[in-house]
Amino acid sequence: MAEAANLVGKLEADVEIKSSAEKFHHMWAGRVHDLPKATPDKIQNYGVATVCKDRVEEVEREKNLITFRVIKSDLLKMYKSFVSTIQVTPKHGGPGGIVHWDLEYEKVSEEVGHPESHLQLSVEVSKDIDEYLLTE
Repeated sequence: MAEAANLVGKLEADVEIKSSAEKFHHMWAGRVHDLPKATPDKIQNYGVATVCKDRVEEVEREKNLITFRVIKSDLLKMYKSFVSTIQVTPKHGGPGGIVHWDLEYEKVSEEVGHPESHLQLSVEVSKDIDEYLLTE
């Protein structure tokens, strides 16, 4: 049982944004087709190396929260499960907010590393989306 516990992991990151929490959330919940426009160098380049199909598991508009489960991807060669949750919290008393990324995964073996590069990509994509939303 202890061995299985070593295979389960969680990574988290926060990204400060200047655009509204609602607009940022809507980009993921209702405008995913615009993601390549918002961050073409990362989504398209990344997509060539890793074709990824996600299923939306949960959307809570009141909390600006959305959860995706990877159902088809090269990632699943390294991880038995891979779930990303994005929650955007508005800043009190001003514009902008905080994007909180939560990646939960189960590695197929001890040899597989933690998905730090995937978390870093999520952070970079968040910054690009924020810039895109500010220009709209």
